[in-house]
Amino acid sequence: IYTDKLVAFAFRPNRIKYRDVWDIMWLHNQGVNPKLELIPHKLKDRGYSLDYFLNLFDERLLLIKEHPDCVVEFKQEMIRFLSAEHISRIVEQEQLWSFITYLLEDLGNRIKNKLS
Repeated sequence: IYTDKLVAFAFRPNRIKYRDVWDIMWLHNQGVNPKLELIPHKLKDRGYSLDYFLNLFDERLLLIKEHPDCVVEFKQEMIRFLSAEHISRIVEQEQLWSFITYLLEDLGNRIKNKLS
């Protein structure tokens, strides 16, 4: 699932689906390690190259790092499926978005190091 979420982060059409971002963070916090070696197989199934995937992943990462609207959109999407307790305890944490962007950047670097 973790690997699927990383692929979805890059390829989801038209927008970032913040539920994917939440799931990536949640899986990381549960101690799950993504099976990065599966990414080329998933890309092949979709007819995409690794370079194309890495470019889209980097574009999405840059978007969430540079556009403050992404934080607002993330919170709005999380409100739809998380309990009020999770919203106040996790989503409203001041450093959460910094952690998410750090995590995605680290995962992008790990993907590049493992597969390039």
